Amino acid sequence: MRISGKPIRAAGIGASILSNEGVGSFQLLMNNFNLEGLRQDGLGTRLAFSAEELKLIARRNSLILAIVLGLAWAGRQLLPTFGGIIAVRLTGARGLGGAMFALLMLSTATGAWQAGKWMDRAGRRPALETAFVVGAIGALLVGTALVVRSFALALIGSAVMGYGTGVGQLARVAAADMYPVHQRAKAVSYVLMGAAVGTIIGPMGTAALEKWATANGFNPIAVPWFVFPIAYLLGVGVIMMLRPDPRTIAMHVAELDIDTRRMMRTPRLRTRQELLRMRPVWAAIVAIAALETTMVMIMAIVPLGMSDLGYSLPLISTLVAVHFIGMFALVIPAGWLADRVGRKPILLAGCMISAAGCLMMRTSSAVWLVGGGFYCVGLGWSLTYLTATTILADVTHPLERAGLIGIMDFAVAITAATASLAGGEIYALGGLGVLGLAGTALTLPPFLAGLGLRETRAGVYESASPEKSAASCKSDGAGPRSGLASSAVLPGESADRALSGKAGGSE
Repeated sequence: MRISGKPIRAAGIGASILSNEGVGSFQLLMNNFNLEGLRQDGLGTRLAFSAEELKLIARRNSLILAIVLGLAWAGRQLLPTFGGIIAVRLTGARGLGGAMFALLMLSTATGAWQAGKWMDRAGRRPALETAFVVGAIGALLVGTALVVRSFALALIGSAVMGYGTGVGQLARVAAADMYPVHQRAKAVSYVLMGAAVGTIIGPMGTAALEKWATANGFNPIAVPWFVFPIAYLLGVGVIMMLRPDPRTIAMHVAELDIDTRRMMRTPRLRTRQELLRMRPVWAAIVAIAALETTMVMIMAIVPLGMSDLGYSLPLISTLVAVHFIGMFALVIPAGWLADRVGRKPILLAGCMISAAGCLMMRTSSAVWLVGGGFYCVGLGWSLTYLTATTILADVTHPLERAGLIGIMDFAVAITAATASLAGGEIYALGGLGVLGLAGTALTLPPFLAGLGLRETRAGVYESASPEKSAASCKSDGAGPRSGLASSAVLPGESADRALSGKAGGSE
């Protein structure tokens, strides 16, 4: 990142930095950097933070977000694990085995869509707090449904819990908020490691609770639904420590980071339709939607196919565990690479690796091929999920970001629900061979979309340049959008205006 040699006095903050042209350190940029509302004395006077203090704030908030995402993913495994069993026990109809999971995915999509808009208006923290409260209520409703034997109540609980899950997954947006372009992918990757821990701890906790419930005469399926809400409510307490709100930090990063500010130089905040017309945006959404479809289809059906071929349950479980290792084991190195070589190469690599994994699973004759295929499909998804999230953060203003990533999560949840249904039909018609070919074919559109990305350097895209954005907005003839804080540096405000302190009020 480059720093202008001019004194900086940005809207809504007190900042005076004199630095040499070309100094590339985010920490040096933050020397003497005041964040309004970060810390005040008894009289309300704003106090300056040193670079080291702000670095610690970002690290602390990142750790909090990792814990939040870990809790979200730990609870996420309850419905996929027990949904089918609960449906059959309460109704006796095997045809309803996927109803709770399908409803979960639909409500997850709705939660992500709506919460993204809310996060852009009110900040990240209130939405995340609400997500965990809603998730706890949903889990309690499902547990109660098992006690009173009501499938209708179980469906309602699934929908409520899914809504909270959809909101909670947007915690990664807050991670992208707190860092400049050249550190953003790595920041997101660290927070995603929390999800990795959640996928390990969740099943372990569920197994321990089942064992305890069986030994003490309780319903082993119902008990986890009453215990996990406690973890969710603890998560609310963790989120309350997320201060300042990452959106507040994001606004100042957008003001001071030259690369980010160049992206923001449009006459107004863009509508969702305008954002979706940008090549980096639709390329990222197509990529993760396609690879999510591939992964869910493979994960839902291949274990069934292996069981039909006589593989033992312990072996199937081991191979599925290999898949989860692929999903998260290399996410931090991938984030480091994406910040150095660019998002595009990592996105393309994710598509190719996923395609290779699907081809490996076309044959079930060798366990190592199936295991390798599982690993590659997980790794391909991981690379794509990381880079797609980072790309959308790269090209958006902080007041556009969560809403757009919410749209991406909406698309992902809808495609996942569709894949879980379509995969079974494909397997029934052609077996694992046709299923592998279908998964491979799904990786082609995102690969072609990724090839069309023009990334001039890591996180900077030619099609998202200020000149093109401004031209597009002028052709639309639209004026500034209302309802925004006067102290915010909006996309339409030039860098010179921000630097001269005219973009907002003075201290």
